[in-house]
Amino acid sequence: MLMSAFRPLRTFAQRYFDENRGYFLSLYGAYITLWIGMWTIRDIAQGATFIDLFRNYSFDYPWIMVCFTLVFVRARWISGIFLAITLFWLLYGFG
Repeated sequence: MLMSAFRPLRTFAQRYFDENRGYFLSLYGAYITLWIGMWTIRDIAQGATFIDLFRNYSFDYPWIMVCFTLVFVRARWISGIFLAITLFWLLYGFG
């Protein structure tokens, strides 16, 4: 999917990506919202304060808003950069 966002030729993968971009980003945004929301609830249950939550999730909360904003973006290169940053973000989080 990342490669289809950057290639200049109109291939089947690019058409599929263009037609389903909104669905993919909406589904991904819902997943990230649920995932980060569950971690936030767990931290609140363990007694975390607002400052603790902001310190732990200062990148994650804005990322949710960016994800849902990108549903309306049509430029493939922006979606490709978003997907690449997401890949690095996930690898950093699990690393």
